[in-house]
Amino acid sequence: MPPFRPCAGHPRNLRARCDWRRRSIGTHGASFLKRRPAKSRVSAGRNSCSRSRVSRFRRSTSILTSYKRNFAVGEPAVANASPLILFARANCFELLQLPSGEIIVPAAVEEELRQGSSHDSTVEAIARSPWIRVVADPVIPATIQAWDLGPGESAVLAWALGHPGCEAILDDLAARRCAAALGASVRGTLGIVLLAKQRGVIGQARPVVERLLQSGMYLSDNVVKRALALVGE
Repeated sequence: MPPFRPCAGHPRNLRARCDWRRRSIGTHGASFLKRRPAKSRVSAGRNSCSRSRVSRFRRSTSILTSYKRNFAVGEPAVANASPLILFARANCFELLQLPSGEIIVPAAVEEELRQGSSHDSTVEAIARSPWIRVVADPVIPATIQAWDLGPGESAVLAWALGHPGCEAILDDLAARRCAAALGASVRGTLGIVLLAKQRGVIGQARPVVERLLQSGMYLSDNVVKRALALVGE
């Protein structure tokens, strides 16, 4: 009786052939079989274009973020005459944009500027600044009238109280006390200079402060020294 020879499809022969293939291909062959096909030049070019577009988008986003950080775009601030005059005289009028990007000037403040002795440079600066908006005077509430302030200060505080989130830019001491009593946010001329230094808009605050002092801003040496110390000068 002839010996038993399994056919090619027999499980024993299939197992032997699989073992032979594993031995012949080896480790390098297995890794070759698993290797992914190389990308074509077209797909590589597309990927480089996509990376370029992403890079340009990130640069534009960082520029926009920097602009928003330096020139805020929240509720517009409202300014009294004194900061407007001082920044116009010191040739740094654009620093007024820092608190909010847009500045509101009540009609009473504009009228005060036109009647003042130094109205020329300030009125011209307002006229060439599209980020300044002159508005009609708001109704002055009794809580502000009780402080017996000037028309400009009263209009500024009334506008700030009527627009939550609005910051009043003024230097008058009585008006600042009224704002503190009524809960209005206030920033003065010196505060804007310190903000400019903190945001990197100006390299040094001292030269700007000196120009403002020469332009008529009155602050004691002690106040100036303490303020500059807050920004490392």
